[in-house]
Amino acid sequence: EKLDSLEVKITRLKQEYEQYFMRLLKREPLIRKKEVESLILRYTNMTINNTADQFKLNCLLSRFNSYRQYWTRILRSMEDGV
Repeated sequence: EKLDSLEVKITRLKQEYEQYFMRLLKREPLIRKKEVESLILRYTNMTINNTADQFKLNCLLSRFNSYRQYWTRILRSMEDGV
């Protein structure tokens, strides 16, 4: 259930970034991003014996890293005025 809450937080963060890129939000959702990053750090430092939970965590990490690379690329293009 902890990984499910992490998944929900990642999805919500993705939605907030989409709203920010569409200029519906005035500020980048940095607080939520830090919250998700701290949760990820906590879970990666834990020992997970359940293989299914470890797989789910790895999938969530991959998804979050992909999103983060995408957000960085979009932010850079916004700063460049493209």
